[in-house]
Amino acid sequence: MNCREVLQEISLILDGELSPEKCEELKGHLERCTECFGRHETERLFKDLVRRRCGCEPAPPQLVTRIRFAIQVEGARSE
Repeated sequence: MNCREVLQEISLILDGELSPEKCEELKGHLERCTECFGRHETERLFKDLVRRRCGCEPAPPQLVTRIRFAIQVEGARSE
């Protein structure tokens, strides 16, 4: 796993959305790469701050679906 791949999946690991195998692979990279680890920590701290300040109400399922679809479409455009 390279830095570009790790940086694309940081949000997924923080949100618990990676398979256990992928999670271990990503954690291994973070242990070896200080730059990616720093980015991971920044994202983690930001998400923690947002959770504390904005409450814990989950987004409506329809909104989650629309956002994920938009991300997939945008990702396909950039490839």
